[in-house]
Amino acid sequence: MRLFPKHAKFILTVILAVLATVTVGQAQESSAPPTNMPFRYGLGYEQYLEHCSACHGQSLDGTDKGPPLMHAYYMPSHHSDTAFYRAIRRGTQQHHWGFGDMAPVAGIAENEARGIVEFIRWYQRESGLF
Repeated sequence: MRLFPKHAKFILTVILAVLATVTVGQAQESSAPPTNMPFRYGLGYEQYLEHCSACHGQSLDGTDKGPPLMHAYYMPSHHSDTAFYRAIRRGTQQHHWGFGDMAPVAGIAENEARGIVEFIRWYQRESGLF
């Protein structure tokens, strides 16, 4: 007597493949910090994920809502740390991309904004942008 229908093995294989795909997709969207990130950038990283990653991407690679910060436009020679800090605290007008103006980040403390800038610069350096 058969316990499974004729195509049960095929159906089970398809279901397992779909589950594996979903699991892999979730792992890629993880907000795990870069493995070699020094502790001192932890606050900036957490604040970046909370306030910035929805538009600028978890890996600073941009989204359909905001530009990639892993781009030559955002090297220190073109946008200083002060420009980043001001954009976070005061917002900024669109000038390189077509995403519209960036609003100030509501409710962010000064040390949190500075931490974000420090994290971004560290990540850019680690990724070889400059």
